[in-house]
Formats: sequence, structure tokens, C-alpha cells
Amino acid sequence: MSVRAEVRAWRRGRLWPAPAAAVLIMGGVLATYTYMTPLLTDRAGIPEGTVPLVLIAFGIGALGGTPSAAGSGTAAPWPRPFPPPRPPPWCCCC
Repeated sequence: MSVRAEVRAWRRGRLWPAPAAAVLIMGGVLATYTYMTPLLTDRAGIPEGTVPLVLIAFGIGALGGTPSAAGSGTAAPWPRPFPPPRPPPWCCCC
């Protein structure tokens, strides 16, 4: 694929939602870390020197937990506690 074709694809606007979502997600993660540090030191009483280790453990847990939870949920989903709702009798689209 040439550079011109890539620039043309960006100009069409169909690719912009993906980097916009990435920016929003990264901003959310950074905001989480920003608020976690004062919570860990002030509320939980963790010394400031160990806060980076706690945040690293949080990141490793998030990195490993997300794929493992997704894989286990896909492989053997839990049974539903309630049956799925039926559409109302007046609904003609179901």
C-alpha cells in the first residue's frame, strides 16, 4: 500500500474512530493512575516508596486478567440465572 493510499484513507474519515477510542482509553487509564496514587498514600496508608510497585502489580493484573477473563467467559459462559425476556406481543420486528 502506498503512502498516498494511506493518506487518502485517513482523509475519508473512516479510520478516525479507532485512534479516537485509543486516546479516550489511554486518557482514562492515566486518570485512574492519577487518582490512585493519593488514594493509596492517604487512605490505604501505603508508603510513597511502594506506590510504584503497587501500580505495577495493578498493571500486570489488568494485563493478565483481561485476556484470561475473556477466554474463560468465551469457553464456558455461566448459565443465565433467568431466561431471556420474551418480546412483547405488539412487537412486529422480533
